Amino acid sequence: MTITPITPSLTMPSVTGSSGTQASEGTSLHLTCKQPELARALSMVNRAVLSHSTLPILANILLATDRGRLRLSATNLEIGIQVWIDAHITQEGTTALPADLLTRMMNLMPHDVMTLSVAQGSQTLTVECAGSVTNIRSKDDPREFPVIPGIETEQQAAPCIIEAGVLKKMIEQVAFAAEITDSKPVLTAVFVQIGGGTLTFAAANTFRLAERIIPLPGTADALLPVLIPARNLMELARILPSQGLVQMVVTPQHNQVVFHCQQGECMTFVSRLIEGVYPAYQRSIPREFPTRAVVETRQFAAAIERAALFARDELKTARLTLKGSEHSGTLTIEAEDADRGNHISTVTAQVTGPERRIIFPVRYLCEALERIETPQVALSVLDQGKPGVLKPVGEMQYLSLIMGAQERRTATA
Repeated sequence: MTITPITPSLTMPSVTGSSGTQASEGTSLHLTCKQPELARALSMVNRAVLSHSTLPILANILLATDRGRLRLSATNLEIGIQVWIDAHITQEGTTALPADLLTRMMNLMPHDVMTLSVAQGSQTLTVECAGSVTNIRSKDDPREFPVIPGIETEQQAAPCIIEAGVLKKMIEQVAFAAEITDSKPVLTAVFVQIGGGTLTFAAANTFRLAERIIPLPGTADALLPVLIPARNLMELARILPSQGLVQMVVTPQHNQVVFHCQQGECMTFVSRLIEGVYPAYQRSIPREFPTRAVVETRQFAAAIERAALFARDELKTARLTLKGSEHSGTLTIEAEDADRGNHISTVTAQVTGPERRIIFPVRYLCEALERIETPQVALSVLDQGKPGVLKPVGEMQYLSLIMGAQERRTATA
């Protein structure tokens, strides 16, 4: 298993204006843009800045004119982010500036039109806005900035096109279940696959699993499973807009994935891929369950949160009892601690199947329920020590599997 970072390059990306002509040599630059748009773009790309690195250029944000717009870029070799904003460009150019200083200064500027300029042969950016003048010096050559792949250059196959809001929700529903330590690198990734007219996201560790499947209309080519680091997808979710379409394509070398969004802030997000074989997680999902309870999602979540205050055993667990009756049923949640006391909540549920008493870690239950937004949720269980599955009641193809714990037995004399 190997991990491929974004490869540094000493070749400066070409910089072209709206006319398509090549920029002149040097780092001269002159343009005007709006402070709110620039500040917003800087906050987005700043998520990819690497403050402490053996490559000083990675502590910078690259500013470059690009086809009549201003492009901002940053990378930590794990992810790369590029954002384009509208600008009136009078002189094409490129400069690399300290990310922290640049971002903080732009946030403090008045909400007005600002002028950005770099004199020929200089590495100092002059910012003029509403009577203030700021000079920000750079020590690094912009030509040393790594090249970040773009959607146009990597589009050898038909891209997967997905609504931004749906992609954002898929990431939030799945990435949390991935492993957070590097002991099993493939489990720190989200499994992504396209095939059969669907897009699948899945993540798992030793104790839980989450999977979301959506229909994928259009002409996207089938995509062999790729493994995208979960923490990188979480960064993508933080900057994705709530509306618009996102294109997703894997680079021809199959070592990076590119996401591109045109609506709102025009944005490209690049992540490395993890090489390796993901476990056949589908085998961990039981096909049948003897007992199932349908309960109000928020009532269930609130009861688990109350029980969590008394779940003080080694695994911080709560006991769930599913009990049916002729007309309805109940779901009882219990937790106790010898020092703190105990808590019991009983909520009405539609229970089918024999009575079951199962023990689950409360943290995993809380985190799974937080990501289910339907009014009702279905809990399906087997026996103690076996997995249970939470599914939203409705058409959404989503599940969250949690491994059950064994009940501790008290030794008798």
